[in-house]
Amino acid sequence: MVDIAHMSYLGVFMANVVAFMFGGFWYTVLFGKAWKKEMHINDAKEQAMKDSGSMAKAMIIDFMTGFVSAFVMAYLLHATGMLTVSHALMLSFTIGLGIVGIHMIADGFYNSHSVKLIAINTIHRVLSLMIIAVVYTLLSDFGWQG
Repeated sequence: MVDIAHMSYLGVFMANVVAFMFGGFWYTVLFGKAWKKEMHINDAKEQAMKDSGSMAKAMIIDFMTGFVSAFVMAYLLHATGMLTVSHALMLSFTIGLGIVGIHMIADGFYNSHSVKLIAINTIHRVLSLMIIAVVYTLLSDFGWQG
């Protein structure tokens, strides 16, 4: 059993911040245009989302739920003793693709999303979990216990 008092809460926080920033980069610079096209979001719809606050609400919820993912990943890293970068990558990729990603793929098809949209969203989540695991592991290595 993992003593959660010995987990790095600062590491959990920072891992979530880095993963959230990665998401911003993913959905703007890397795949923003393709994602908007696949989601059928034009400039008017995007502005309406901003004006209504729905985009801000989604981002806040994503940031808050990211803490849960980061905490659970940190817990699993400790529970399995996989606190090296290579082990963290292996565990997070396995969970990311084998549990999270596979369900995102199925959900995408149930919701009649394009393969392109499913790939953009699924790969983002898998990579986000990998980023969380690596950042947490690196910060734990540097003694960021808090």
